[in-house]
Amino acid sequence: MFTLAHISDIHLQLGERPRLRELLGKRITGFANIALIRGARHQDESLHRLIAALGARSFDHLAVTGDLINLALAGEYRRAAKWLAGLGSPRDISMVPGNHDVYVACPPHLGPDLWARYMLGDDGKKAFPYLRRRGSAAIIGLSSALPRAPFLATGRLGAAQLARLGALLDETGLEGLCRIVLLHHPPLPVPTPRARRLVDAPALARVLARAGAELVLHGHNHQDSLCFTPGPNGPIPVVGVPSASSTGTDGHAPAQFNLYTLTGKGIGWRIAMAAHRLDPGSGRVEHVHEKLLRTGQDASGRA
Repeated sequence: MFTLAHISDIHLQLGERPRLRELLGKRITGFANIALIRGARHQDESLHRLIAALGARSFDHLAVTGDLINLALAGEYRRAAKWLAGLGSPRDISMVPGNHDVYVACPPHLGPDLWARYMLGDDGKKAFPYLRRRGSAAIIGLSSALPRAPFLATGRLGAAQLARLGALLDETGLEGLCRIVLLHHPPLPVPTPRARRLVDAPALARVLARAGAELVLHGHNHQDSLCFTPGPNGPIPVVGVPSASSTGTDGHAPAQFNLYTLTGKGIGWRIAMAAHRLDPGSGRVEHVHEKLLRTGQDASGRA
């Protein structure tokens, strides 16, 4: 048995106020959004409560599917690096970047490279997709994050990354591992506004339909969502989780983490999910629902 925890869209608060010169270009629109809207929706206090509740649970590994920060400021990267260090060891945490983590282009050594240890494969290379074998799980991390023009939050994987993904899925499938794919942007068939979509989602769906996977996890939409995409051994569950810092105001889903319990082998993986959500009224994190995502049988009923 292997238990995986999943959080996403951390959106740590800015901390210190940015200098005016730091807000030139796209950042000014993002900063205005934080000041007028998003700042009330994402609070570190909600995040602290959720992480404390997660820490009280037993699990083997943690998946973080992007958007640790907001505006890609140098101070934000440093603050997020400290937050990650407090969360746990890079061996026990696998993350992928979100669009806010590369909100604008910046030198790698001042930005995402500060988190590189959480995005390295077992081969030690800084490249996507990466592969981490952890117990009975094969964790494959993709990067859909790219700097975009103002008011755009689309993502792209690209042909090279998709080709490598297919090869890794084939390799780990032959090993009988439970293959878990991480990315920030929702793949098909998750409904997503055009300006926020994964532009090559159909190509990703074709890779999954051919090679297969047991579970796909994402963030970006700040919603508790479950749907399925076709796979060679039956439907593949695709799960999104709300923002880990969401206060639950303005009709938005409160902060949540999911726990996935994996049992089985080969094509016979059974995956059960338990969702734990912050109650905005009491401030407590409560178990809200359980779902069986895979029964342990393929489409023909074989275990």
